[in-house]
Amino acid sequence: MTKQETAKILAVITEVYPAFAKDRNLENTVEIWARFFEDEPYKAVEAAVMQYIAADLKGFAPSIGQIKAAVHTVAGAEEMSEVQAWGLVAKACRNSLYNSESEFAKLPPVIQEVVGSPSVLKLWSMSEPEEFNTVISSNFMRSYRVRAAHAKERAMLPESIQAMLPALRESIGHPEYFAIPAPKEEPDCLPEAETGTPMPDFFRKAMEAANGRRVSTG
Repeated sequence: MTKQETAKILAVITEVYPAFAKDRNLENTVEIWARFFEDEPYKAVEAAVMQYIAADLKGFAPSIGQIKAAVHTVAGAEEMSEVQAWGLVAKACRNSLYNSESEFAKLPPVIQEVVGSPSVLKLWSMSEPEEFNTVISSNFMRSYRVRAAHAKERAMLPESIQAMLPALRESIGHPEYFAIPAPKEEPDCLPEAETGTPMPDFFRKAMEAANGRRVSTG
């Protein structure tokens, strides 16, 4: 969607929700929305905005995230449930004793991320039926729910931002970001030159005098 098309979308939103434009720099708003919807067709965004307005019962203008989610709904993008995802994995496992690599390649990317590797499919295919249908299935579905939610959020980002994510993850995951330096051993007694600011003479004498009085009275 171009900036001109984004301006049309925001004009509709502002017409229905006049408060949307309050205290905003509309030029900056167009710039930001255009960046987030640069990969979305104008008609899809327009339909998403119309759907939001038609179903709105609270009278609040939509956010970028709400329209992004509505675009996916309008486009008919169905989310695979964890039960459906496990069904694909179970089917793949039935043929993974000798064909784990080809079966792994058939799985959707999100499921591949959860499973991890073809060797895991092969390992699962050799597990006991009771363990496979209880422990393994429940662990997979729990992990899939989390990973699918992340994938949905990632899919809403512009492609230009998505392209930056691998390098960003690599930089964040670099060992030097997480390395905890080993504690330095400190000597029991520091040299006089390293003990910091020396105690003033008048204060030292006062302390010595006080200590002397305590000793004499004891």
